[in-house]
Amino acid sequence: MRRLTRSERGFLAVEYAFGVAVILIPVGLFVITAPLWPEHQEVARVAAAEAARNGVQQTTLGTAESVGDTAARQVILNYGLSPGDFTVTWSGDVTRGSALTAHVRVRMPALQLPAVASVGAWYWNVSHTEAVDQYRSYP
Repeated sequence: MRRLTRSERGFLAVEYAFGVAVILIPVGLFVITAPLWPEHQEVARVAAAEAARNGVQQTTLGTAESVGDTAARQVILNYGLSPGDFTVTWSGDVTRGSALTAHVRVRMPALQLPAVASVGAWYWNVSHTEAVDQYRSYP
């Protein structure tokens, strides 16, 4: 009885390369990128809160926006992130009894290659509102 044999040389190398390219590399890139999302979200929350808290202490809306933007930028820099990935917009007023809201929009990288580049993005929006004291006195 004669046995038929097939040469199976080279199959392992092809399967290994396919497994690395299709499974290991995308999972590895996701593991690198995923921790950035909650970090950026938390920085946006803190930046919005600090911007609104510093803004309501001012007497004019222009000054409130300027001081609030500076506070938000400082928070972003303290966390070591790029200020270019964040935008701060405002709504409300700084008159007695009103409310001032800081809206922060942060760019979230869809895929981050460390020390190389960021590919794709989506955006996360967060707001923080502070009430202006009804009994405050103006200088």
